[in-house]
This record gives sequence, C-alpha cells and structure tokens, in this order.
Amino acid sequence: MRRVQAASLVLLAAALSAVALASAEESPSTTGPIDPLYRDVEAGMYFEKVPPTTGPALTIDLGKAGRLTLPPRFAEQDVLEVKRVRYLGPGLEDAVVVGLHAGVPDGPTQAFALVYGGSGQQRVLKAELPLRQYYIGCEVLTLGREVVLAIHGASGAHFHDLWVYRFRDGKPELLLAKGSAAGVDLRPDPTTDDPQVWVGIENWDDPDWNYASGKRLWNVYGWTGEAFTFNPGLSTAQEVALDARTNEYVQRVMSNLDEKQ
Repeated sequence: MRRVQAASLVLLAAALSAVALASAEESPSTTGPIDPLYRDVEAGMYFEKVPPTTGPALTIDLGKAGRLTLPPRFAEQDVLEVKRVRYLGPGLEDAVVVGLHAGVPDGPTQAFALVYGGSGQQRVLKAELPLRQYYIGCEVLTLGREVVLAIHGASGAHFHDLWVYRFRDGKPELLLAKGSAAGVDLRPDPTTDDPQVWVGIENWDDPDWNYASGKRLWNVYGWTGEAFTFNPGLSTAQEVALDARTNEYVQRVMSNLDEKQ
C-alpha cells in the first residue's frame, strides 16, 4: 500500500510541475518573475503533443468583427472562450483571444490561448500561448500606461496558474508566470492601482493547515514600471519557488505516511 501511495505522490508532483511552453510559433520573450517550471524544458513534464487532425479547419464567425480560423491541429478540440479585446498594444488594436483545450482521447489535456489581430473579414493569428492543463479565462489589465493580458489557468483539482503577457508590435512578452495550489490573486496596488500578484504559500507551521480553509501565507509581486518584482514588505513568507513548494509538500506527506506505519 505504501508503495502505491508513494507512486501516487510522485505522479502528483509531476502533475503539479507539468509545463507546456512548447509551441509551433516562436517562443515569447520573458521578463520578470517566472518560475523555472513554466519555461525550463528539463524541469517539467510536457503533455503529449496534440495529434494532427484530418478534419477541416474550424472557422469561427465573429459577426461584424469578421472571422478567424484555428490552426488545423486544433480543429477538433474544445473551444472554451472567444473574447474580443479592443486593444492589446500597437499591432493588436482590435484583438480576439480564443481559449481552448487540446488533447488526445483518454489522455492529458493542454490549454492554449490564441491571440488574433488584424481587421476585415479574416483575422490573423498573432500568438499561440501554451498554458498548462486547463484554461479558465483572461482579462485585460493596465500597468502604468500599458495594457497587458492576464490568463488564468488550472492544473489538477485546485492548482491555479497565472500568466501576464505584454504585446509590443504584436509580439508577446511574458512578464510573469506563477502558480500555487494555495491560490493566486490579483489585487490593486492602493497607491498606483496597478495590479499586484499575490501567490498563496502553504503555512506548514500551522498544525491545522489545509488548502480548503487554512490561513495561507503570501508572496507578493508588484509592478515597478518595467517588471514585476518580489515585495518583501507586503509578503508574509520568504520567496519560495514552485518546485521547492512542491517538493516540501511531497516530503511532508511521505513523512506523515511513515508516522502512520
């Protein structure tokens, strides 16, 4: 039984650290606090590549806003959201974001956010942003004088992922990628109204800690004008990377199993 439980924990750790930043498009440039597990090929597990489809490409009618066509390999996948965004920066004055799940039958899913630009009847795919397991939604935020796209995702039962992208000349730049099983919040900075990113941290010093109702700690990241940086004054825990939090979780659960033997 203990071997089965240990194997399950290894799989859980792999699921928590699963990363999908491989893309057929050019990889976005990166700036700011990005957990290695969101960008390091060696650190995380990739989902299976989406198989090619033999069906016709899926075209989505946007009414007066024109239409867009999904890449052929996404033609038979689940489209969750089609959201028109009035402005995402120069080159994307009138954008459309498509959130979808791709995968294989009885296999893992991988989420994507596709960003379309252009005008007229046929929209042009500008960016293909690979996420993790599930797409939740997106929202437009203002950082100083710039507009950015925040994408919310999930992995497993309750793991919250957050990506923040800036677009310059229609090209994506990843400003932040964070995730936590204890949640991720966006809160306005009381002095600037720029959004702050609050990453939940497990409070293992609390003997009654649990993910459902425990009082979590926080790593807080604020916008400094060009990048997100860790704010030790607002944070209630030292900055802890995702892989370190995952490893500690597995070690504590294994220790509890040993004590029950």
